[in-house]
Amino acid sequence: STQSTWGKFNHLMMSGATRRLYQADAYQLSLAAATVLGFARRAKKLAAVILDQTILFPEGGGQPADRGSLSVLPTGMRVFNVVDVVMNKANNVIEHIIEDPNNDIDIAVGSQVSVTVDGGRRFDHMQQHTGQHLISALAKTHFGWNTTSWTLGPIISSIDLDCSQVEQTQIDALEAICNEAIRRGHRVAFQNVAPADFDKLPESVRSRGVPVDTIDCLRLVEIEGIDINTCCGTHARTTAELQAIKFSAPERNKGKIQLPFLVGNRALQTLHTLMERERTLSKILSTGGSSHVAIVEKLQADTKSLARDLRNKCTELAPLLARSVLETTPPGEPVIIVRDDPGASRDFILCVANAVRAARPGALVFLSTGYTPESTFYVVGDNETVTRAAPLVCAQLGVRGGGKNGIFQARASVSAEQARQFVLPALRHALGLAPPPPPPERSC
Repeated sequence: STQSTWGKFNHLMMSGATRRLYQADAYQLSLAAATVLGFARRAKKLAAVILDQTILFPEGGGQPADRGSLSVLPTGMRVFNVVDVVMNKANNVIEHIIEDPNNDIDIAVGSQVSVTVDGGRRFDHMQQHTGQHLISALAKTHFGWNTTSWTLGPIISSIDLDCSQVEQTQIDALEAICNEAIRRGHRVAFQNVAPADFDKLPESVRSRGVPVDTIDCLRLVEIEGIDINTCCGTHARTTAELQAIKFSAPERNKGKIQLPFLVGNRALQTLHTLMERERTLSKILSTGGSSHVAIVEKLQADTKSLARDLRNKCTELAPLLARSVLETTPPGEPVIIVRDDPGASRDFILCVANAVRAARPGALVFLSTGYTPESTFYVVGDNETVTRAAPLVCAQLGVRGGGKNGIFQARASVSAEQARQFVLPALRHALGLAPPPPPPERSC
């Protein structure tokens, strides 16, 4: 969230707190007119606008800020995207952070703007936040699990429960209880209470303490017959508007249980995605969804078996390849192997290098997998020799790489001709067989 910079406002008309209309009606998505109380430019091509009233919710209570737009009246010709909304607690006002790409926006204090809310984002947050209240209340009532914190994420939300372990049967039971409460359509209502009356509230509310962002009153949100809780967020009118709740697998997190969940449209969208994925897999695997797991398990087993066979064949092939190269490489000279095989595994390349060095101890080996952007080359040998040779090879090829313990590698396309022209002189110099190679005339 963008941090408040109230002290930097160059225009300010003090006339009390910003009226938070979203708390009276979370379904109000447009506001015909609001008065500008303050304006200031910000860093990163942003600006901040303070209004006398707003329908845009600032981040708070675990709920992210709304998004929307401001339109300068009376013409409405200038429309600004609201990319963040911040509560300035010190002055009890709300700052609307708008885009200022050219650092030239100047909205006059006292002017009028209309306000709109991103309705899709707002309703999504209403579903997730009300769903969190419902889950937390029923988890406490039926299983004795207290919620210590929660996160409303962009894709999936979660609550943290003060227990060290849970059974899947308990999670399934809680999910069923939550969805039954959704079907019953419990009314969700709110009321404001003066902080002085906090001690008169039920113990279930008082035990949670006064929220740290409380300014002028306590706002209570009640799911009728289920829960009453202090909260500043936007909520659905009834549990029926939550549509459904679906839990993902619980996870351990710092000695507690983190329970991921989806509510309403998020659950439906996830179901849609999974069904589309199943349909695609059915086409690829030529079988129905009920057989996918068995087919994939068989494919995995077959792949492991093929990989094992391939490793065995490569182990048999490496000495043969090493022998054929050594037949044309005089003793004491660097061994250069260039293969047109960009997909060759590192294990196979090193297996060939080890076969060369087993047949000719102390050999310095250069291996390239070909002349494509995906190709890689290796320099293998005694650690001291490779340490001398690798920088020379990189300088000749115009690349950088890394390695240790006598194995150096870098990504580069190296043809047989380039290996002869650029790499061989560098390797011969590292072995003390030739003077330093001249700088290359071009990068390779």
